[in-house]
Amino acid sequence: MVYGEQKSIIMSEEEYHILFPKIQVNFNKEDLIFIINNIKSRYTSTLYFKLHCYDRTNTEIYTYTSPRWMIDEVYTRRQRAFSLSSDVYSKILYTQIELITIGISSENPLYFTECMFAEYDGDNMEYHVPNDVMADVQIGFVKNWYVNLYDSDGNFLQVIRPTGGNITNTTLTKSTCTVLAPHLYEESDIDDPVEIFMEYINQTEQRIDVLR
Repeated sequence: MVYGEQKSIIMSEEEYHILFPKIQVNFNKEDLIFIINNIKSRYTSTLYFKLHCYDRTNTEIYTYTSPRWMIDEVYTRRQRAFSLSSDVYSKILYTQIELITIGISSENPLYFTECMFAEYDGDNMEYHVPNDVMADVQIGFVKNWYVNLYDSDGNFLQVIRPTGGNITNTTLTKSTCTVLAPHLYEESDIDDPVEIFMEYINQTEQRIDVLR
């Protein structure tokens, strides 16, 4: 999937052209879809997009122009599925999305939350944020001396395994030694996990003999 951020805005007499960064192709099929989420304007306006396709010499070889959408004061979702020809698909190395609006001004701003350009996979595709939290997943750490397991508030539990024992984010397996060090958000720099780890592995047991 390809995710874009607004690169620049070019103003013309009647239209605004929003250019997304030119990026290297990372789709593997000719059937594509463009999605824009939670879009509205204060008054009725018009929106459409163009997909610019470039070959390895950075020469534009094809441009797809979508039909026009009417945008009003109600938040809505717009999507457009389309296909590239086999000949064009075989030559593309870079793509660039261009949004074009008509009727947008300082008195009639345009609002939207995110865009996605992706491989087409059915009419009910949902916008996917790159760092979406998955409901249940197990992550394994093999022979790590320590790992930090974070919660959503920025707090984390540091798990130190001096012998390099394997752990997951849900299970602590058996080990000859395990140290648990909780860390709170915005704690002092002295509690940096690297410093905690180095302090622990460098400590030595002391023995005092009482001779008399």
